[in-house]
Amino acid sequence: MPARKKHKVESGSHNEENKQNRNGRNENEDKKPMASIGSLSDSVLDTPTTYFHAHPGQQDHKAILDSIEPTESPTGLTCCVCSDALNAEDTVACTRDIIHFFCKPCLSGYCTVTLQSGSIQSVPCAIPDCRSSFATHDIKSVLSDFDILKIEHREESRDRRVALAAKAILHSECGLLAIVTEDDLGDGHITCPGDGCNQRFCAKCGNEDHGKESCPPPAEAVQWLDKYSKECPNCSNRIEKNGGCYHVMCRPPDGCGFEFWWTRGCPFQGQHKCGRLLAC
Repeated sequence: MPARKKHKVESGSHNEENKQNRNGRNENEDKKPMASIGSLSDSVLDTPTTYFHAHPGQQDHKAILDSIEPTESPTGLTCCVCSDALNAEDTVACTRDIIHFFCKPCLSGYCTVTLQSGSIQSVPCAIPDCRSSFATHDIKSVLSDFDILKIEHREESRDRRVALAAKAILHSECGLLAIVTEDDLGDGHITCPGDGCNQRFCAKCGNEDHGKESCPPPAEAVQWLDKYSKECPNCSNRIEKNGGCYHVMCRPPDGCGFEFWWTRGCPFQGQHKCGRLLAC
């Protein structure tokens, strides 16, 4: 019995020790979250809840903006689009009695969209009720060199087509001079609108309508071809000579293989000496 009682006491003390150890671990584990909470309190502004409290909503944001006093421009000029204060050197204005001022970034964006179909010579004011326009040099000052070249190339191409068409109508048999718009050039052919005159012209080259055949080269191209090329005496294929002797060949596969003297066009026969003009 005493031994048994001693065993109970030992068991009791062992259980008490385990309880204390377990309680000690629980206390330490309970302290760790407290330490973590304490460390988070130093960076509480990083929590999402505090973030939304620190940044106002739309209504509060509008109230803050309304309470801000606007900064007056030292020149008294503001952009009609973004309302930013402007310096005189950064200002572009339309050309009328009632002048509207614009900053260069706003005008650049406006011109980029407007000039997709319009002319650089007549860009209207960005204010809807204003009938004014911008000077050409002001428009070019807000565009890149690439955009300027692209726009000018498009306008030159359009003007050239209209000019050729007008020239064709002017030289029609009936002598009628008609104003031709770009819409009239859609199918590539123009019919004289004169009464009883059905003469047709090519809208691209201004010559008489030549159907699906290629347009004849302009006068400058014809002069160049006459100076630096010749027709093959056998097949009439154009041959360009850029060096070498006077003995030439209409080289296949485009040519027929005919050999002749460049200076006179007569067939080549026998030997030749490079650099010397030999008789046929």
